[in-house]
Amino acid sequence: MSGQIFISYRRDDSSGWAGRLYDHISNHFPNRQIFMDVDNLDPGVDFVEAIETSVSSCEVLVAVIGKRWLVSSDDEGNRRLDKPDDFVRLEIATALKRNIRVIPVLVDGASMPRSTGLPEDLKPLVRRNALPVSHDRFRFDSERLTDAIKRLFEKVEAEQRQQQEKARLAAEQQEKERLTAEQQEKARLAAEQQEKARLAAEQQEKAQLAAEQQEKERLAAEQQEKERLAAEQRQRESERLKNERREKYRLEAERLVLESERWVAEQREKDGLETERPQREEKVEPEVPEEIKWQFLRQREPKVPEEIKWQFLRRQREEQERLEAEARQKEDRERLGR
Repeated sequence: MSGQIFISYRRDDSSGWAGRLYDHISNHFPNRQIFMDVDNLDPGVDFVEAIETSVSSCEVLVAVIGKRWLVSSDDEGNRRLDKPDDFVRLEIATALKRNIRVIPVLVDGASMPRSTGLPEDLKPLVRRNALPVSHDRFRFDSERLTDAIKRLFEKVEAEQRQQQEKARLAAEQQEKERLTAEQQEKARLAAEQQEKARLAAEQQEKAQLAAEQQEKERLAAEQQEKERLAAEQRQRESERLKNERREKYRLEAERLVLESERWVAEQREKDGLETERPQREEKVEPEVPEEIKWQFLRQREPKVPEEIKWQFLRRQREEQERLEAEARQKEDRERLGR
């Protein structure tokens, strides 16, 4: 059973009783757990510091109070309890201040001092339940003291175990929270990494789709340009063929016109040679031979444009009208000559 026991006594008051109590308590607890100034201090140690340290580390202080404990005085006649550096006062005041269990043990028929006779820092002592110890009942009374100390140590150990259990549970809870936080942090980082990967994949997909769309648009533009160039080429070729056909038709029309004019000239020449031919009452209407007249119209390949065809027909009609007018004039002259 762990725990420290501090025995406080005044030498000129109850040193014998303190020694007997020390011997009895040491039968139940290890000596290392019992502090008594006479036996435990090494030479040269600061007595005041040692007492404060020992009292602060103990769980119970046994204050041995005899008949002279309250009135004990120094060589000058001053009461020891009135001195702030009095060892007994320092021991008990330190324990009371630190809320350490203080057990007043009344020996040699002493009674509990009144608060009016105590210094301010020792007045809480009167509220502690005292244990009388007499010569006749020393064994029984000291057993009561050791039982009380055992119960106190058991309570302290239980509290320590409870505190340790709380600390262990708190440490486990803290460890769980730490592991949970780490797991959550890992999950968060993994989710962030996954989200980054997803966004990167989406960005890559978008870039790929944009590149494909751009490539499609480029190919479509190229195809459109090829089609435009091909259409222009076809248009130019069509215009060239049209121009060639038009030129061919024009040359053919000119040839036919020249052929018609040649025939008209030949006809005039024939008319001049036939002046002696009797005049007919009927109207002379020189005719263009059918072979020449329809030569142009019978042409199927290539077909003469309408403009050239009607130009030729108009010239032919004008020439016919001119010939008819000359024939009438000739008839009028002959009629007048008769």
